[in-house]
Amino acid sequence: MKMKKFKFVLLLPLILFSFGKLNAQVTIGSANPPSEMALLNLDASINPKALHLPRLTEASRDALVASDSAPADQELAVGLMIFNIETQCLEFWNGQTWISLCDESSSGNFP
Repeated sequence: MKMKKFKFVLLLPLILFSFGKLNAQVTIGSANPPSEMALLNLDASINPKALHLPRLTEASRDALVASDSAPADQELAVGLMIFNIETQCLEFWNGQTWISLCDESSSGNFP
C-alpha cells in the first residue's frame, strides 16, 4: 500500500505540470525578458556582441540544398542564411536559389 502512495506522490506533480503552457522564448545576453513575438532575442545592450553566421564556401553552401534533395527538404530550408567566404557576402536560400545580399543577385543554379 505504501508503494502505491509513493508512486502517486511522484506522479501527481508530473500530471499537474504537463497541462501547463510551455514557452521556449529566451533572451541571450541579458536578464531582459524576450519579446512575446520573438523565439530568440539576442541582447547586446550590456555586453556588445554580434551574431556570427556560419561561414561556408560555395561548395559547402550548395551541399546544404543540393539539387537532388527532395523539394520538401528544399522548402524547409527557406530562410537559411550563411556568410559566403568566397564572395564575402551574406546569402540566404529562398527555396529555389541562393540570394546574395551584397548585390541583390542570385547565386547558384538550383532547380
